[in-house]
Amino acid sequence: MAEEVTNPSSPSTASWTGCFDPLDDYLWFGQSDCDWIKPIQMQDLMASGIHEVDRYPWFVTDLKKARTMVQENREAVLSIIGALMSWRNATISQLRAGLVRHPVPEFTRSSPNLYGALSRVGALNIGFSKREYMAKVYVPQIWLGLNGIRGQVSKVTRLAAGFGYPTDAIIRAGVGIHQYARHNTCASHVGLAFAHDDRVKYAAGDGWALFRRLDAQATGEMGIHLNNAPDLLGFTNQGVAAAIEVQSALTDVPKKMRAWVDFLSHSPMSRRGILCIWLLIPKVSKGKLNFTRIFEESTNLPGITVGEPPVSNRIGWANWYDWFDQQGNPTDRLGTFTDLMGHERSMFDTDWGLLPQTADYSELTDWGWNLMNQSILDVFGWDTSTWVKPALYRGDSYGFIGGLAGEGGVR
Repeated sequence: MAEEVTNPSSPSTASWTGCFDPLDDYLWFGQSDCDWIKPIQMQDLMASGIHEVDRYPWFVTDLKKARTMVQENREAVLSIIGALMSWRNATISQLRAGLVRHPVPEFTRSSPNLYGALSRVGALNIGFSKREYMAKVYVPQIWLGLNGIRGQVSKVTRLAAGFGYPTDAIIRAGVGIHQYARHNTCASHVGLAFAHDDRVKYAAGDGWALFRRLDAQATGEMGIHLNNAPDLLGFTNQGVAAAIEVQSALTDVPKKMRAWVDFLSHSPMSRRGILCIWLLIPKVSKGKLNFTRIFEESTNLPGITVGEPPVSNRIGWANWYDWFDQQGNPTDRLGTFTDLMGHERSMFDTDWGLLPQTADYSELTDWGWNLMNQSILDVFGWDTSTWVKPALYRGDSYGFIGGLAGEGGVR
């Protein structure tokens, strides 16, 4: 590979409707998380007979009404839960900008809404900026996260999906856990930038990014069971699978770096096309973190020279404000990084060598229907590719997003 590359072509769109800077101090009030209102808290308020629940007019107090709202908004409910299984936490504006597969409503603060219904049935945590409580000011962003009681979320997917097993299964196969909202809001922002870039076929959050899902053969050869996963993935038109680690602290970075070097040394570029880019974001405290030493020491790790291109070219770092401006809009340097040898690279470079072919997005969205077509063809010999099939059995691609270049993204 050449030592210097430019960022091939510019994305077809620079931003999307509802785009904001996820690092804006106004959102976080010096914190890294928001104030979460959880289903169990609301249930305790109702059980105590305290009228505090009246402070939340968006909440649906009647369980029967909440269940009905969930069933009547099947596509939106499954899209919300499926997206959060993948992206962990996100703002409603990020969902509406493209993180979800189907349109979802706005959040109405003054009246009961679908998000309040999902809280009532135990599926969603709903977050507000700490600035709203502490400074008594309005902050437009509202965060969503899945309830930590996983069985409860599964009940809600079955309530919405009915007997549509493929849809229920694909959502529940994700891994939904709570992370700090600031971190995940940044990861979701990068995912949106990828999905709105015509050089990217699709993106997915860390709920779908476990090492063993990226390359099961590599993890098998390593001989250890790893639950490691990057914060998101971007699959380019060229066949690169760019794994992004959004990092604002030094905690566990050396351990994660060793895992990445070991993993990539067992996963050749030609098999899965995997790169690892560490995207460094400023700490809440504004202090600078010294990642330089960690990256320098990584060049001495076993496996760093393995492969063509070598692992040292496939791991690197970039600063947040290289990829985004102060308003959160992607810059023309989106996807560029400095590898461990100090060379400028890009995930969009056309000279990465032999790469796998990235599947079309339709293969993700219609996998259930495709399976039906093949099964009917095998058993009966009929070509049903042009038949109209039940929406419940489409399968869909909850947690994967793509093909949004040129779209505003409000859903």
